[in-house]
Amino acid sequence: MNKEMVKKALEKALPPVFARCHATRLSGGLINGDSLANKMSRGEGPEFFKIGRKVGFSRDIFLEWIENHIEIINGR
Repeated sequence: MNKEMVKKALEKALPPVFARCHATRLSGGLINGDSLANKMSRGEGPEFFKIGRKVGFSRDIFLEWIENHIEIINGR
């Protein structure tokens, strides 16, 4: 497995636009919405938009951000 494979899998799973509250489910539990909120409050999260009180992400921008946070570890 490599970064590109992980990114492609997430690309298939994520809709073009999605709410932060659905990030955990859409990522198969890999990305927690609460952790995203914490990162965003520190300026470390992905670019986002708001509609009312809901926070949303563009899939493409989110994938660019997540690609920088994927670490592939070869277990032995």
